[in-house]
Amino acid sequence: MMTIKVYVVNREGNVRVLRERAEVNPLDEPDTSQRLPACGCPRCAKTEREREQGPEQEPVR
Repeated sequence: MMTIKVYVVNREGNVRVLRERAEVNPLDEPDTSQRLPACGCPRCAKTEREREQGPEQEPVR
């Protein structure tokens, strides 16, 4: 069993509770609809392309 509490902190450091503390059962595997999409920034996109290409091999001499 886990507990969760949802709150917001503004720039001045004030805290506002959105949802009070509640007990929840953790999921073994999250639903695919709850997963965040892959990052689309240039740095992450470059890394993803490199992963798809696989390791570069040195030319045979």
